[in-house]
Amino acid sequence: MNITVDSIVRAFFDSKVFSRCERHVLKIALLQKEPDFTLEPFRVGDSIYMWRVAKRNDHEILLEWNTFGMSGSTWFFKPPNRSCDIVFGSTLARPDWAPDVGKRKKEFKDKKSKKDVDKKSSSFTPQSIRAVANQTGRIVADDSLSPMSKFKGVLVNLALLASLPIHRYYSRILLLSTRKYLSGVF
Repeated sequence: MNITVDSIVRAFFDSKVFSRCERHVLKIALLQKEPDFTLEPFRVGDSIYMWRVAKRNDHEILLEWNTFGMSGSTWFFKPPNRSCDIVFGSTLARPDWAPDVGKRKKEFKDKKSKKDVDKKSSSFTPQSIRAVANQTGRIVADDSLSPMSKFKGVLVNLALLASLPIHRYYSRILLLSTRKYLSGVF
């Protein structure tokens, strides 16, 4: 079986975890239409549930979503000349309605392993993916905001901080389910 980035995206949305959980929430709660997966390949501007294809090339697809003032992105990468590797990333962004109550000191942890993909093999830069999920920060007061705005901002920061470990765990489960789907193990 020839695995392409398009087949990875299809497998993600047809995987057991997504199809039994998230698909129903999207269809019922957010009134999202069932996508037509017969089209190939995915084109910039195509919609898949609440995601929209923002960028793509032969080996990568970047999906973006925006609903209820919240947004994020999901990135799929099939490294060339590597038959079994799948690279997946996702971000959660600060809601549009939430004030940014401080500056963040960025700390990036660099975990090296044998399975790391050469960063030069991807044409999408971290800036274009907005890697919010990998940032940690310290809140610094901003005197131009009202006390209520500062309070809202602190609550959003705490909610994002609490949700990121859950988001990372769920993303790993989705990736595992996608790999099983691609290998024919349903």
